[in-house]
Order: sequence, then structure tokens, then C-alpha cells
Amino acid sequence: ILEDEVLHTVAAFLNTFGGTLLIGVKDKPTSWGDKPAEVFGLENDYKIMGKGQDADTYVRSVYEVLNRGFGDTSTAASFVDVKIEQYEGKDICRIDVQPLPKIRDGELYIKERSDDKSEERFYVRTGTSSQKQSIQSAARYIRDNLFGAKTYLAGVGSFLPSLEFKFYGLMKNNEIEK
Repeated sequence: ILEDEVLHTVAAFLNTFGGTLLIGVKDKPTSWGDKPAEVFGLENDYKIMGKGQDADTYVRSVYEVLNRGFGDTSTAASFVDVKIEQYEGKDICRIDVQPLPKIRDGELYIKERSDDKSEERFYVRTGTSSQKQSIQSAARYIRDNLFGAKTYLAGVGSFLPSLEFKFYGLMKNNEIEK
């Protein structure tokens, strides 16, 4: 279901580093290099939604999908910006997602519409895809990434999101760990 694809992609962006999702644009394989992606627009989606549907209705529908899947309205309102833009004369939906704060209980679980069991799911971004995590993987990801841990590479001084670098040691709270 397209709704679930949008929902888990946005959730994965929220749980990792944020990102942008474009609807109405075909996924572009990395092998294409600089070749532009194919734009097909939202016109078929408008038709499926019914008579008189337009960009404003589409944006509201996307927020409804997110709010239902998140189980609240504040997450999407605070961290997600949905808008319709024109590209090559076609409407596309652009969803810009800011990451959730990396704090205790800052992770987001979702309920997908297609899930008969209505189980909560946890997604993260891995490369160019959204990955559903097992209970063990979700717990490990949350432990390693969401409890305010900031990891710095010794000698580099730039923030890196909780990566496990063991050569040269790690610097946490301005102290080097071995």
C-alpha cells in the first residue's frame, strides 16, 4: 500500500537523520548518475481520490496518513512539511522531514494500515532504503543512537552520529575512551 510506503519512509527519516521524500517521481537507481529521475506527477492519485480532489486535499490526506500511523498529530506538525510543487508542468508532493531529537523515548513507532495485527513497527534509514527493525535491532539502534550520546572522532572534532570507530579511540564528553 502506498500509504504504508510513505508512512514508514517518513518514520525512518524521523528516527535517523531526516530527509526528503518525493511522490510523483520515479525512484532513480544510483547507477543513473546525473541522469534526472522520471517525473510522472500526481494526476493519477488525484483521480483515485475522487472528483474535485486537488493539491490541498492531497496534502491533508498525507498528514492524515502520518497522524494515523504515528498515533498523534504533534509529530507530523512539528517535524514534517508536506507541500505540492510543480516540476515540468506536473504536480509532485515534497515531504521534508526533520529528525526527531535524539533523547530518551524520542523514537517513533508506527502502525501500518496493511498490518492485520496492528503491531507497532520501528523503521530506520539504511543507505537509500527504509528498513523495518526486529525487536532486538530496534533496541540496539535506540540504545546506540537515541540517548543523547554524541560521539566525536579524536583529532577530527566533528560530530558523527554514534558510529563505532575503535581505531584511535573515541571522544565522549571531551574525554578519550579506549
